Amino acid sequence: MALVAQGYWISPTGGFFRTDSHILFMQAQPNMFHLTAKQAGSIRTGGPDDRERLIQRAEKLGWIRVMGGFPTYYYEVAEFTPSVLERLLAFTGDAKIPADTMMTISESGVPLSIRPEIHFPVSELTSARVQMWLRNPPNKRKAK
Repeated sequence: MALVAQGYWISPTGGFFRTDSHILFMQAQPNMFHLTAKQAGSIRTGGPDDRERLIQRAEKLGWIRVMGGFPTYYYEVAEFTPSVLERLLAFTGDAKIPADTMMTISESGVPLSIRPEIHFPVSELTSARVQMWLRNPPNKRKAK
């Protein structure tokens, strides 16, 4: 059975965890995200910017944030690398995500004004276009 609309965390080692709230999952599992008790407690009391910083911190540690569901899953990563691609391939296969499901990958470590995104169906995850994007992502291309 394919996944329905929901969220997931994909760990740096490739395990994945279903969640209704990425930030509350971090609070419940602070050790997984290398959070101190104080940081985990601030999830409740901090504002949206504080929560977003903690999510970006997790992504910098190698976590992948998955949001949404059919017809599109959104994947937020610190940087789209070959390691991320390998984990996405494993996740889409293990989770039995249909090949025609659209994917959007964005790099959270890049300011929104220049944040690159790539959109493609799951069936193209190993395509030449994705491989080219990995070798030369838009945020690292030199201006001509």
